[in-house]
Order: sequence, then structure tokens, then C-alpha cells
Amino acid sequence: MTFTFPENSGDFDEVLTTDGNGNLVWTSKNSSTLTNDLYFDVFDATGGQGFTTSTITLNFDTTRQNPNSSIFTNNGSSFTINVTDKFFFAYRVGIDVSSGTNRSDNISTLEEFDGISWNEITGFRTFGYNRQNTRGQSNSAAFGVVNVISGRSYRIRVWRRGGTDALTTIPNGSSFFVMAVKNAGSGPVGPAGADGANGIDGVNGADGIQGEKGDPGTASDYINLYDNTGGGVTINPGPETIPLNTTRNSSGTIFTLENNNLNINSEDIFILEYSTAMTQVGGNNRSTWNSWLEEDSGLGFSEIPGTRSAGYSRQNSDGQDNANGRAIIEVNGNSTFRIRVQRVSGVGQFQPLQNATSLVAYTLRGGEQGPPGASGTITVDNSSTITVDSGSGTFIEGEGSINELAYFTSSTSSKTITSSANLFWNNNNNHLGIGNNSPSYNLDAAQNIGIGNNDNSGTLSFTAVNGLDVFRVNFTTSSSTNQNINYVLPVEQGVQSSALMNDGGGNLYWGTPSSIASSIRFPIFYTGTNNYDCELSDSYVVCNNTGTTIAVNLPPASDASGKVYFIKKISPNGATHIVTVTPNGTDTIDSVGNWQLSKAYDAIMIISDGDETWHLMSKINN
Repeated sequence: MTFTFPENSGDFDEVLTTDGNGNLVWTSKNSSTLTNDLYFDVFDATGGQGFTTSTITLNFDTTRQNPNSSIFTNNGSSFTINVTDKFFFAYRVGIDVSSGTNRSDNISTLEEFDGISWNEITGFRTFGYNRQNTRGQSNSAAFGVVNVISGRSYRIRVWRRGGTDALTTIPNGSSFFVMAVKNAGSGPVGPAGADGANGIDGVNGADGIQGEKGDPGTASDYINLYDNTGGGVTINPGPETIPLNTTRNSSGTIFTLENNNLNINSEDIFILEYSTAMTQVGGNNRSTWNSWLEEDSGLGFSEIPGTRSAGYSRQNSDGQDNANGRAIIEVNGNSTFRIRVQRVSGVGQFQPLQNATSLVAYTLRGGEQGPPGASGTITVDNSSTITVDSGSGTFIEGEGSINELAYFTSSTSSKTITSSANLFWNNNNNHLGIGNNSPSYNLDAAQNIGIGNNDNSGTLSFTAVNGLDVFRVNFTTSSSTNQNINYVLPVEQGVQSSALMNDGGGNLYWGTPSSIASSIRFPIFYTGTNNYDCELSDSYVVCNNTGTTIAVNLPPASDASGKVYFIKKISPNGATHIVTVTPNGTDTIDSVGNWQLSKAYDAIMIISDGDETWHLMSKINN
């Protein structure tokens, strides 16, 4: 595989693309050649498809535009779109009388294949009138916005509705084009950035760089309305407003349907296209009618010049015809649009045909201009004092040494900066030194470090990485601390199995198992004539219940796994001085519901198994 590189260096913000033959070319990364290829245009160059009462599929044998054949495929009788998007569809049909002198008319429809069957897309019907073989040509058109699902196919079907003439398609008289209702091309290049400000020593700042290309245009605001009922109004002679009662597709919140008219609440440029078809419902006299668009921007409806179209009807049995028009309109905030129809000759009466009147409005919106380029920089000697315009008329000035952090020195306003040798930044390894100009760690302080402040308790947090999991080990001060506490670490490493112990003055030392054992002290709780509920912090419970019996109640064994209690009676012998050791709930002491100490100096030692049993470890019976 061989690639040929371009001879030049390319322009700002361009990328290398291939022309398919190994030649590399510079192309804007946002250019329409890369992104805006969602359009397709075909037409019938040959014509000559004849039909009478049968329905034919219009043959589009020539492709005029197809920038991406992987998205659009055309087999003549139908075409397929291999992308999911919203597309503007527009087609026209040209029909002539090949033989016969009887008045005839034709109908065309748009159909979609969903993978199972072909179905008509409502709102796209067109109607044409054909007089006889010497003057029988007609043209009709329809358009709208279709929600395309990737892989769907589309075709145009035509048939003779009335009359006995033989009809045929006109060469170069029928076409179909689609385009995505968005503008993906990038906007123009943004302006150059401002020149850099001057240094205080008079050195000019560098020129600003060229701005980037604009972002691609967003999807246009659009709407497609049509009349799915027909009838509704009778033109005799009119003018009358054709109702638009159904929305096929829309985007944005600027459109509303008011009394079967379209309201646009926006300031933008719009293309408006309409198509309408009328049928003669009364009278056998030759008649003609006109249709046009009207706008009301707050002072009443008036015709939009250049949108008037005409239709012809012979009589009520073959009186159908189609007309359409379009215009580019600047909407200045809030306007309402409607389609009007009026008879201009003859005495026939007309009504709109079902699914044959439609109105499409969409914005002409392209890419936005790119943002300005970055401002130029200032180049001065490191030892010079730098003066920078802050953009608000205030100047910031100061001086310092290389790699020292700068800070504001003024207490009344932030206009003067300086630096300190006690704040040092090593940019080579991203180390910050506090009182240390050679930091060895990410944060390296020469003296004390405080964590927390008057409003928040301090937490020292260490990150622990275990495989893909990340955990934290935190040391946090107690919220009930009411004095300053100082701990002094021992000077030695300590031996295996040693533990840190406190001498009571905050001096920590390493304790061995023997020293730990010799230093252990157990708390003793004395109780008299009242029952007592043991706490988990208790160890020895001494009972002196002279003159009355009492109960020593144990906590649930399940809450005290491994807990040891020493319980002793020092009161006299006798039934009136009994101490009953009572387990919680269904707990037992070696399968016994409770244990009684009846003689002076009786005692037991018990331990919890963490389930429902207190095991008797020792007992003294006097």
C-alpha cells in the first residue's frame, strides 16, 4: 500500500484525508466533504412509461447527485436509505396523454417498504389533469419531512383516476430528491486573537493566532403539516383557508398550530413550501383557481408575493389538479402563515383533496463562526518586572525569584504580587516545598502541618491500592475531644508482636507481651441492693446485696462474642441474699436458664460464644 503526501503543509485546523487512490489531501476537519453527505437526487431521463387503469412504479433511471453510495442505493424503481435520520423529501411527476381525447386525471403517491409490505405515506398525494393527446401534459409535486429508519426503501406510484386516455410519463419530467434536515458543514474561521499586551520594558507581545473553524451547524428547526381529511371548506369562489390539521414531523419549540394555521415564534430565515390539490365538487363548467401563502406578523394577513400558483378543472368528474409554491421568508419574532385558495374563472366549486395539501417550514441555518484565536503572549526577560492589563483597567505588578510561588501582598486590594522562598515549586517532579527549597515528596514541609480548621475536624487519609480496587485508611480526631492531646512516638522500631503503649503523659513506647500482661487492669463494678444490667465495658461485678435478693442481667450473647465476666457475691449466706445471674431472652449458661450465687463469696467466670450460650469457665462454691 502506497500513499502520496501533498506538496504543501496545509492550512490551520486541516487533516489529511485520502482520495481513494492513495493520494493524501489536506481537508478541513469540519468541512462538508466529510460530514454533509446526506443528500440524494434522481430523475427520470427516459420517460415513456405508459399506463391506463393499472398502477405503475415511476422509474428514476438517472442519478444526478449521490455523494455516499453506502447511504443511498437506487435500483430505478425504488431507492434505499441506509441511515436513521429525518429527511426532507420532494418529488414531482410529469404526465402526458399518449392517445385519446377524453379528459383524464392522474394520482401519484409516496410509498415506504418496512421490510414486510409497501405502505403509502400520508400527506404526499399529488393530482394532475390531462385534456387530450395534443394538450394533455400536467405536472404535480409534493414534499415533506420523513422520519427515516435505516434500511427502509421508497418509491413513487402513479395511476389514472378518471377518463379513458392512455397516459405516459414525460422524459426529464419527474424527479426525486432527499436531504437531511440539518446543515453539517462547518462555519467560517474565527477572527484572529488580540495581540499580546506590552511588557513594562516596552517589548511588544506576540500577534494573536488565527481562530478555529466554526462548529458544524445544528439540526435545523423544521415542521411538516398536512391536511389528512380533505373537504372541510368549499371554494365558491373564496378565498378560503385550507386547514392544516396534522403534524408529520417537527423539531424545536418555535412552532405551534393555531386554528389550522402555522405560527412561528422565532427570529430567523425560513424556507416555506406548500402544495395543494383541489377537486371540483359542483358544476360542469371549465374553471381555474389560484393558491398562495399569506403571513400575519401582527397587522393582519397579507399575501406573500411570488407564492401564487394556478390549477385547472374541467368538470366535477375529472376536475382534480395540483399547485405549489415556495419562498424564503425572514420571520421577525412571531408570524402566522396560512394557505389560501380562490376561484378565478368559471363557476365550478372546489374542495381540498385528502392527504394532498402540505406545508413545510425549515430554517436556513449553517455552521456558526469559530471563536476568536488566543491572545498573543508577552515575552520579557525573567528579571524584568511584568505589567499585564487585566482587562478591567486594573494593573497587577510585582516581582519574585524563579520557581517560587507568587501571592498577593496588599490587604485592601489584589494588585501587588510577590513570592517567598518558603513556598517552592519544583516543576520537574511536581513537588511542593513549604520551608524547604529541595522537596523530596509531593508535599514536603520543614516543620508543622495542620489538618482541619476551627470549623472542621481534620482527617489524615492514606490511599491503598489492592489490584483494581482502591481503598482509604483514615485517621480522624474524635468529635468529643475537649483538650489538646500530644503524642510522642518512640525512638526505636520495636520488636515483633510489640504494641504501642502510653505512659499516661502522651509518651508512646513499645510494649512486649509480658509488659502488656503486667500492665493490664480490669475495671470493677460494685452493686448493692438493686438489680444490675451488665455493660460490655464491665469485667468484674461484685455484689454486696445485704438484706435483699438481686439479679445481674447479662447482655445478649450474640452481641458479646468472646466477652468474659467475673461475678462474685460478698453478701452473707441465706435466701434473702441470693444473687441470680440471668441470661438475656432464650440465652443459657451451660444449658441452664440462670445461675444462683447463694453463699458468701460464691463466684463464677463466664464467656460468650457469640450465639446464645454463656459458657461457665470457673466457679467457686463455699
